[in-house]
Amino acid sequence: MSTTKEKNPNEIILTKARLSFPHLGTPKAIGDGKPRYTASFLLDPKDEAHKSQIQWMRNKANQLFAEGTKKADAKPRADRTCLKKGNDEEGVALYDGYDGMWAVSAARSEKQGAPQCVDRFGVDLKDPDKTLYAGCYVNAKIRLYYSDYDGTKRITASLEVVQFVKDGEPFGQGKASADDMPDIEDSEEDGLA
Repeated sequence: MSTTKEKNPNEIILTKARLSFPHLGTPKAIGDGKPRYTASFLLDPKDEAHKSQIQWMRNKANQLFAEGTKKADAKPRADRTCLKKGNDEEGVALYDGYDGMWAVSAARSEKQGAPQCVDRFGVDLKDPDKTLYAGCYVNAKIRLYYSDYDGTKRITASLEVVQFVKDGEPFGQGKASADDMPDIEDSEEDGLA
């Protein structure tokens, strides 16, 4: 009897992806939804490894959608998959860091518990919300699956494991600069008490 766990054929490990919108240590409700652990992972289609991962997910999404709908030629609409382009129809980046990228959104219900979050050496992180920030680089294990919720058929991703790889420029936090601060004249000091 083998003690080795077989790999799930619907799982993929994304490598050196940029982390975006992370809620990994504390679940967050979006809109009227239930609290969930969530994250998005940015992949650069110019990078060969990322290009291969994007293609695998597109093929797997088509396969799972066809199996789920029981229609051999069925494919999910672009807005019904967890994998999306980082630019809108006019070519404008959706968010900071998304320009020219592909974004994979993954989630895990509060009931399932937090995804495993580890450092570069595989050691569990005590406070993933402090270490894993928007803009850092991570490896992530996700699992794609078909979902039919209230008649909305889609391909979603389950968030399994996130591993910190290296620091990156934080999203949405440009470098602070004092260049636009006003000069203070000597005469203004008198009014301070």
